[in-house]
Amino acid sequence: GVTTSEIDNYQELISLINLATYSGVDFSDQIYTIITNSNDSSVLKSAFSYASVCGYDPHSRMINAMENKLLQNIANRKDDGFYLKLCDGVYNICKTMGTPVLYNQGKRILTKMLTMNFSQSVRNHLTETLNLILSLQMWFSALKYKVVFCLFSKKPANYFLFGVLHETSCTFFYAFFSIF
Repeated sequence: GVTTSEIDNYQELISLINLATYSGVDFSDQIYTIITNSNDSSVLKSAFSYASVCGYDPHSRMINAMENKLLQNIANRKDDGFYLKLCDGVYNICKTMGTPVLYNQGKRILTKMLTMNFSQSVRNHLTETLNLILSLQMWFSALKYKVVFCLFSKKPANYFLFGVLHETSCTFFYAFFSIF
């Protein structure tokens, strides 16, 4: 069984994760370790909440750990909160990091979840979230082509606004330049 000191440690761990969530500091490696090593659904829900608020996962370790937890079937399928938080964490990592590889991984995770037996509310949330990831992916692709078109367009223009897409994030650096 679980001892009282282990329960206190879990509560302390949950409190620390909640503090980290709003600190603005990158704790993705620590959250990865927690997701990987914990089988307690309360701790995992808090870790997924961190991912859904922060979304910064530079080495894709958190999203990989989340996918592994899903495949391990740790939580009871009736624990909607667990799967809703996992779903939100996957989406926000995809949105924040903005890479095609993560979009594909996010779609794969959510599609796998759709094949599992969940409540209707979880299934509805999964469908909505999967559509959001597809929208992000289409927007990212369209923007990439617009930037290339603007840079190689022979149309006369005084100023262009263009975005330089960083390989590992969807952060945009805006700059103006003139053509004389």
